[in-house]
Amino acid sequence: MPRKNSIYNITLLTLIVLENLFLFILCKDGYLDSATNAICFSIVSLSIGIVLILKNHKKLVIIVSPTHTTKKLRITITIFIFGLATIWAYIKALPIINNTPIDFTISDIIPTVQILVKRLLAHQNPYDRSALMPLGYAIPSTYLPAHWMPYTLAEIAHFDYRWVTFGIWAIGFFVVFYRVSKSQTILLQILVALLISGTYFMITDKDWGIVSLTIETMVAGYYMILIASINQKNGYLLGIAIGICLLSRYTVALWLPLMAFVLFVSENRKLLYKSIIATTLFVTVIYVIPYLSYDWTAFYDAHMQYEKNAIGEWYHNNEQNLPYHLFNGVGFAQFFYTTYLKTDLHTGYNLLRSTMFFSIFASSAILGVWYWYKRTTIDYRIFLMASFKIYLSIFLALIIVPYEYLMIVGNFVSIAIFAEQLRYKIAA
Repeated sequence: MPRKNSIYNITLLTLIVLENLFLFILCKDGYLDSATNAICFSIVSLSIGIVLILKNHKKLVIIVSPTHTTKKLRITITIFIFGLATIWAYIKALPIINNTPIDFTISDIIPTVQILVKRLLAHQNPYDRSALMPLGYAIPSTYLPAHWMPYTLAEIAHFDYRWVTFGIWAIGFFVVFYRVSKSQTILLQILVALLISGTYFMITDKDWGIVSLTIETMVAGYYMILIASINQKNGYLLGIAIGICLLSRYTVALWLPLMAFVLFVSENRKLLYKSIIATTLFVTVIYVIPYLSYDWTAFYDAHMQYEKNAIGEWYHNNEQNLPYHLFNGVGFAQFFYTTYLKTDLHTGYNLLRSTMFFSIFASSAILGVWYWYKRTTIDYRIFLMASFKIYLSIFLALIIVPYEYLMIVGNFVSIAIFAEQLRYKIAA
């Protein structure tokens, strides 16, 4: 059995390496065309969740006991390895951030965050329908509080906003790494540190714009924390982690019904109720009461307008006269574009959106039915991680505009899942 588990772990590790290769190298460096790379990337991402289920199905798992090293020595080793890894990432990020100005003509992401933060500090409503007029947008922002509010620290302390992004990514890194360090050998600790910092290195080396122009590594930090929260018994912490993710990139929203179902039928109802209470309170206090209650339709109107405008990216062509963000080696939007190019792109666009929602709901239903019949044969925490990875893979594969920077969240989620599942072992 240990040998078989080692094979599964090697398979998961191989898939994670391939996921990074498909995202950062194989298409970018011309080894694969965009369509082939997109298919392979999505299959590999989906396979991580499937392999995790196969590894743990019909097995009783327990949490690995803490290592025999003293707590003081373990903390020292943890800080040392984590420190080296984050310093390496910092050194890679430093010249990129210092040499790339924040410029609305290049990207509107950080300028939007700046406006929202400054309005908050000036006691003005960040979600006023005219707030983004300086950027030429006559709609409320679609950015929810966890996506911009942490940057008030940068504005108050007068340092570059992008270091907040780095800091939250580092916190997510630390949470995952610290949990692994409590039970695993130094070699496995180093492996996890290399996977997380190595993925960050590939971002800086192959697509530095993700670091300088977006804040997506912050979202990756949030989702790494979510994966860690799934694997502990504190419902309030889980609820807060869910709330933070909902108020950043709310990708997690359509997976939550499946999570609630799994917790309910696995007899973890106290955990479910506590997480619901914490999530509801968090979202209500941070967003609903101070902002949404003043304009109940603001979020919906902004989101609907954003979806209407998103088709503009289907006409944003590169030097090959193809939409830049559709033919970048990720996502299936390119297939819908090619199919409907000579007829009606709007039909293809709407069909893709319908396909995404149908696929998400169908896959969640299938996973839910499977779990109902197999709930006594797999640990609910393992299943939640696996189902979330499967869900996220489908979501990102069928997203309307597959911006490359959105995909990095899935890669970091894969590593967090790999690290967390190392903490389980088959009971004798």
